[in-house]
Amino acid sequence: MSDPLPASMPGPSRRDIYATYASGFFSLSMIPMYMLIIPLWALKLEASPTLIGIAVGARSLLPTFLSIHGGVLMDKLGIRRVMLWCALGITVLGPLHPFIPWIGAVIVLQLIGGLMLGFSWMGAQIQIGQLTMGNPVHAGRFSFFSNAGIAAGPLIVGVSWDWLGPIGAFGLLGAWGACLFVAVTLMPASGKGNRVEATPLRWRQLMPRWTDYRDAFFLLRDGAILLVIVATFIRLSAISVQGSFYPVYLESISVSGTMIGALVGAAAVAGSLASLLSGPMTRLLGPPWLLAVTVATTVIFISVTPLFADLSVLLVLAMLFGASYGLSLPLIISVLSKAAGPEKQGMSVGLRTTANRVASLVIPLVMGFLADLFDIASSFFVVGIGLLALTLALCFLVSRQQARP
Repeated sequence: MSDPLPASMPGPSRRDIYATYASGFFSLSMIPMYMLIIPLWALKLEASPTLIGIAVGARSLLPTFLSIHGGVLMDKLGIRRVMLWCALGITVLGPLHPFIPWIGAVIVLQLIGGLMLGFSWMGAQIQIGQLTMGNPVHAGRFSFFSNAGIAAGPLIVGVSWDWLGPIGAFGLLGAWGACLFVAVTLMPASGKGNRVEATPLRWRQLMPRWTDYRDAFFLLRDGAILLVIVATFIRLSAISVQGSFYPVYLESISVSGTMIGALVGAAAVAGSLASLLSGPMTRLLGPPWLLAVTVATTVIFISVTPLFADLSVLLVLAMLFGASYGLSLPLIISVLSKAAGPEKQGMSVGLRTTANRVASLVIPLVMGFLADLFDIASSFFVVGIGLLALTLALCFLVSRQQARP
């Protein structure tokens, strides 16, 4: 089942690979854990739908502007060095939430913690891309373990919320950050992105440079990269629906925190298993069209959620939603790694993460506004229709790319 790296490249060791898988597991899993617990915490604080949308969206504000800079930092300073500081910050910030019980503090903590979460997940993706040069088999396995974290994390934090309350649930997030810290320490200090770890750190290196942003957006001239960025925005918009008002809708029909976590976890299990099928499926449907189909179904299966209240139907929808987004991630990692080349891995992932964070910032705000203006169900439907319209634009890009000689 192995797909070897090019003969000119030595294969990564098992420790390198497994440490990177673990970093993907813990870094990605914390994102839906926060996406589940923050709306529930905001509801407990009696925040309005608009403030809930702001609190959820705040996690994506700084990464929206700094993800490209973060990717460049990892190219220059080393992936592991940046990730260690982020993991340490996550470990400290998570348990603070219940001790500052007001919505303004939630927004501030989400601003800071969101940047650290974003950089951590970026680093794991950059690391697997550098270690394997976009090898689709390794990308699929990395996606499998990362999505397994999405399955385990929300379920565990949902149970913690029900049985241990906010202090126990947010304490769990701190422990999860500590596990990420351990995983990152085991990651290799070798390869293009990590050889510079021994160089002295200067404050000037930490400041964003406009030329890095210019070079990053110039990458969009590559058709494959542009395709990935558009698909990424649509995909993450759908996931942001799940991470903002999906728990709020389920809470409104009296679904428990444990069951909400189980539904989110079921989606992740389906996504984890489906990610292993992305390679074989590209033989039936080319990567560009497979991306278009999977992002479209991701949008559909989350948008129709308010039409149903039966748990068995919600479970089926959650698993179909998860399978759709799980199929797309290995494709995105593999296509982007190959298109960007070894010199700009961090920059390309930073550009993709910017698209992610724009979606994560905008969608909760829009849904909160629509929920206040109409109702929660309407916010699902209006956002879903808008995202499907954008998917048509993605299909146009795929057609143009396929038409090129």
